[in-house]
Amino acid sequence: MSIYNRPYMRAEPGGGGFGGEGQAIKRLIILMVSVYVVQNIFVFWVGTLAFERAFSLSLENLGRGFLHTIFTYGFLHGGLGSMPWHLLFNCLLLYLFGRVVQATLGERRLTEAFMLGILGGGLAWLLVRLINPGGNLVGASGGVYTIIAIGLFQFWRQPLQLWLLPFVVEGRHLFYFFAGLSAFLFIFGELDGATNAAHSAHLGGLLVGWLYARYLAHRPALTDLSFWARTTRQEPPWERKRAAVQARGGGRFKVNVRPAPSKNLRAEVDRILDKINEQGFGALTDEEKRTLDRAKEDLR
Repeated sequence: MSIYNRPYMRAEPGGGGFGGEGQAIKRLIILMVSVYVVQNIFVFWVGTLAFERAFSLSLENLGRGFLHTIFTYGFLHGGLGSMPWHLLFNCLLLYLFGRVVQATLGERRLTEAFMLGILGGGLAWLLVRLINPGGNLVGASGGVYTIIAIGLFQFWRQPLQLWLLPFVVEGRHLFYFFAGLSAFLFIFGELDGATNAAHSAHLGGLLVGWLYARYLAHRPALTDLSFWARTTRQEPPWERKRAAVQARGGGRFKVNVRPAPSKNLRAEVDRILDKINEQGFGALTDEEKRTLDRAKEDLR
């Protein structure tokens, strides 16, 4: 069995590939556009900001018990009544990088990572508001930047030729560019009040994406309830066998225990996993993939 056929590498049904955007990306984009339309209806037809006030993130809303706003703010956008650049850029970046993430992780984990990015971006923004109170937060940038980070991590040390750039870069170079630009604008823009853009949320999203790609991308989705059921504590097979023998009145018994895997095999698997973390799954050779397949049973 190839590594790409393993449960944590197999795209879910309808997950699409590099050539298709998939249902998860479509649903997220449609949801953001629909909410933006509702925002405009409330502002220009009803003549109230009640909708945005009820679902945007702010210290005031959290103080009122509106805990849902830590997620709902991510589907609102600014620029009402004018060209929706905020919404358009978020949708474009989600589409471009989301296809890469969905092709390797599947729809469920793409959506999961996006929502974790919304949460991480909101928490980062709230930390800044403790120092510099005021304002409210809208926009999906935290989740989008998480997807960008995970997508770039797939090509961390691989050359990329982007149609926007006349030269070749690696995934890590783009990650450092996004992080450096957001940090610069955060320090010299958001902190001193020169801009209302939430660059702290961008940084929070990038951090969540980096952590997700490094520690969670090779595991089943956190929302996979069957995975949590499997990982609950169970008696080892030899304990169950001993209990069965004792129940039958048996005394002495033998248990066949599989020999421990060799240190060389463990070291080789550790090296391959480090390579996946640094360079992405696509950098593995055929022999390294076969090594992972052979080690599947021994290291279970």
